[in-house]
Amino acid sequence: MISQSLDRTKTQESQQQHYENAVVTKRMILYDEIGRNIDGLYSYYFYVGRWKEITPDEILQKLRGVDDVMFTYQPIFSKPFFDNFIKLRDEMFQKNNRWGEDLKLRTTSKFHKKYGKEWHGDWDKRFTNEDNRKVICAVYNDFLTGLISELHVDTLTNKAIIRFECPMYNLAVEE
Repeated sequence: MISQSLDRTKTQESQQQHYENAVVTKRMILYDEIGRNIDGLYSYYFYVGRWKEITPDEILQKLRGVDDVMFTYQPIFSKPFFDNFIKLRDEMFQKNNRWGEDLKLRTTSKFHKKYGKEWHGDWDKRFTNEDNRKVICAVYNDFLTGLISELHVDTLTNKAIIRFECPMYNLAVEE
């Protein structure tokens, strides 16, 4: 009887471990889907990488791609991780209260307009023209720290806290 109980406990633990591994594997697959879009958002807001090659329309497409994955698969992410995603989204984009209007990018259009690969005049209205990078950097770090935990990468790094640097170029500089 004790032997049967121990066997049942081991079977339950094995099933639980299998389930946890399957969830982590699915999360990794999903991050592969959204990782480049998240990186594109980061690049655009912090003027690094390929930021000059991305248009405001493409930024909204990247956000929609991330939204599709995050909201569709919300049940397999932890609440703290999903909340960090929402905070990041809210710091990068201003909600509009009118039907049919796109979100506004919480950044300045000045350098995107000046150095971007192309510019259309109607894109000006898609920006709040604020410098929200310090807050975005903080919530971006929270998002990535949560991602490390979601993917169990923290077990590989001995739970070391990883902080990502966000470049803070002076946006008041005129050339």
